[in-house]
Amino acid sequence: MKRIFTCFFSAVCMIIFCGCGDDSVGDTWYHYESDSYVTRYLSYDEIELLEHPNVSALMIMAIINDVEYGFFSTEEDDKLKYEEKCNLYNDHGGSFKWMTNEKFGCANTQTDRDFLSIDIVSDCDWDESHPAGTSLNDVFRFASSSPYKYIASGYKKSYFWMKEELPEYIHMYYAGCVGGDRAYDDESMHLVHGLLSEITSQDLILLGGQSEGMPKYGELGFLFPVQKPSESKIHNLKLTMVDTEGNTFTSTAKIGFSRWKIYQ
Repeated sequence: MKRIFTCFFSAVCMIIFCGCGDDSVGDTWYHYESDSYVTRYLSYDEIELLEHPNVSALMIMAIINDVEYGFFSTEEDDKLKYEEKCNLYNDHGGSFKWMTNEKFGCANTQTDRDFLSIDIVSDCDWDESHPAGTSLNDVFRFASSSPYKYIASGYKKSYFWMKEELPEYIHMYYAGCVGGDRAYDDESMHLVHGLLSEITSQDLILLGGQSEGMPKYGELGFLFPVQKPSESKIHNLKLTMVDTEGNTFTSTAKIGFSRWKIYQ
């Protein structure tokens, strides 16, 4: 997935014009430089748990609102928020050169919340060990990606998932859920994966990015069950996430797992 998104350009930004065709919107390309890897943050106040249309997985999505801030911000409050984020992640001191235009926009956009915990429950018994209302964190695997390790290493620690032997559900995460350049070209995004019960707050920093083809959503991660429920029922699942500021986010989804494939 190309991590490039729409943003507004300003004369006060350090943009170098590069001619390309006529003057219609999207045909004028620009080069710009940044010492920070993340160039834009998107805000959200809600999450949504969705069934993936093509893969046996649940998608954890942030519902993006109209607030964004980053390298191209002109309002002082937005500039300050962006600087605070850069300081928080020590995202300074790099030397990045990007090319973009008004149609595609800023490179390296992230959603702007980190999390302490994720929990998922059902209103039905999953099996004898997981009666209704108990945590299913040891039943679902989590998969996402983050540039945090790359940034924390001083932009030196790259990662490419195809160089490792990884379980089937990770291949489905990249090929079926992520796809595009993020799956095959982006070596700054480190894989975050494992049983939800094993995921810690250190794994939940700078997750995901804006969803390709779904501009109102940011991808926070995907959930893959390790086994089907013991009985064929419709489960009302409830996902709860607590961010580092103590805010609680919840979402529910009705899911029938009888036709789901279990990836190893």
